[in-house]
Amino acid sequence: MAVGLVLAAYFGAIVKSLVSDVIMPSIGILLGGVNFSSLKIILQEANGDTAEVVI
Repeated sequence: MAVGLVLAAYFGAIVKSLVSDVIMPSIGILLGGVNFSSLKIILQEANGDTAEVVI
């Protein structure tokens, strides 16, 4: 079971890297240079000690 958890952690890191370093920049180039890192939808503004909730 421990081996499965370790493999799942590494697989998650590989998928995250693939999406953020290969897939999203490629889609941005195809859509005319859109930078997805600055896009967000604010669900709830920051209020006092709480941070804003975004997608």
